[in-house]
Amino acid sequence: MKIHQMRAVAALVQFGSVTQAAAHLRVSQPAVSRTIRQLEEELSLDLFKIVSGRLVPTPHANALLPGINRVLGQIDGLARHAEDLRDGKRGVLRIASAPSSVTAVVEAGYKEFTQAAPYASLDIVTARTTGVVDLVAKGDVELGFCQLHGMENNIVNHISFPGSVVCVLREDHPLAAKPEISVSDLAHEPLITFSEAELTGRRIMMAFTRAGIRPNCALQIGQTLPAINLVATGAGIALVDSFFAESFSGTKWLRMPENYQHLIVLPFHPIIHLSVQMLTSASRPLSYLAEVFIDSVLAKYSQNR
Repeated sequence: MKIHQMRAVAALVQFGSVTQAAAHLRVSQPAVSRTIRQLEEELSLDLFKIVSGRLVPTPHANALLPGINRVLGQIDGLARHAEDLRDGKRGVLRIASAPSSVTAVVEAGYKEFTQAAPYASLDIVTARTTGVVDLVAKGDVELGFCQLHGMENNIVNHISFPGSVVCVLREDHPLAAKPEISVSDLAHEPLITFSEAELTGRRIMMAFTRAGIRPNCALQIGQTLPAINLVATGAGIALVDSFFAESFSGTKWLRMPENYQHLIVLPFHPIIHLSVQMLTSASRPLSYLAEVFIDSVLAKYSQNR
């Protein structure tokens, strides 16, 4: 059974008239009649009979109709899906991000991206900086977000998002009343921060070394959000990057998810400036979805400057 034959059967069942079926299919009436006649001969089945001047499907046609409608629905769905892929409305955009940058990536462009491509999706993989750069350079992902220091071959840096190291602590902690937290304030506090395998962790440890203080590193983590969860349990004070944050409200309180409202974020001194870069491959043409996401990020960044 061919597709045009199935469409003719479905149209005749729907309209009960060769004239209306032909108009719906945008073919001639003889073409519809010929198609049905050929199909009946091929199947050795009577599919329609005339009752009171209308074409009425036989039990054979009614038995075939659910399968016909199912196949036609799948074919039409595939056609729409192909059109969406062509127009960039569907598909998957693969992004690599350092763990601490994931929230910033989503916050930076996700809302605008979904509005421009509502049926597309993001596939975000996490890796350390070297892994992010490698995935972008090889073309395994289209976009990368990480703290990149120095130039890399075959990599294009589109924009840098400024941030800093901040101190996260419970609002009932004695240090919460201070306007900022210094290295000396944390000399005897259980500290939750990045390991020295991470660049940010090394820079934090360098600040303590320069102050002649040996930090009490109670827990070393690889991501910011787990550190915040640990602070909420009373495990210590966290020194983390600010990229997980949506925005500062005033000078002291950071707007955070509702379940973190009992935590506060304070500036850390000495200031440790951080920067997350948005990277693409210099040798790989960008897809429509990648261009939409980049435009979304750049538009939001320009609004917030």
